[in-house]
Amino acid sequence: MSTQHDFDFLFGQWTVRHRRLRARGSGCTDWEEFAGTAETRPLLGGLCDIEEHQIPGQDFSGVALRTFDPAKQLWSIYWVSARDGLLQ
Repeated sequence: MSTQHDFDFLFGQWTVRHRRLRARGSGCTDWEEFAGTAETRPLLGGLCDIEEHQIPGQDFSGVALRTFDPAKQLWSIYWVSARDGLLQ
């Protein structure tokens, strides 16, 4: 059962390592790694949180927005990339 506090452990500022596959959808198992930061904070009393990822020198920094539906006890997550600014 999900609650609006499922991601509270992420709140704060973090130094992180980001990883991505060099080629997606091709069976590639070779990863690239990048140093960066992540900062997560709650919104609307914990019904949402926002998590900003900064990856210096890269164009794929972005923001994750998580929203919680208490009636369904279900989280949704959305991404906004620094590449295009579109909510995905």
